[in-house]
Amino acid sequence: MQNLEVEIATGGDRVVLRGRTSSYHVKQLAQQGAREALPHARLENAIVVE
Repeated sequence: MQNLEVEIATGGDRVVLRGRTSSYHVKQLAQQGAREALPHARLENAIVVE
């Protein structure tokens, strides 16, 4: 089960990924997608793998 959220700061200069997943692979895919969408944004991956 995945319960993920993406928070993008005004201006798109900062992205925070939050939520819970059972897989490191899903965490990695979420991070990769955020980097592709906003390559110059500062990224914080706060997704917890359970």
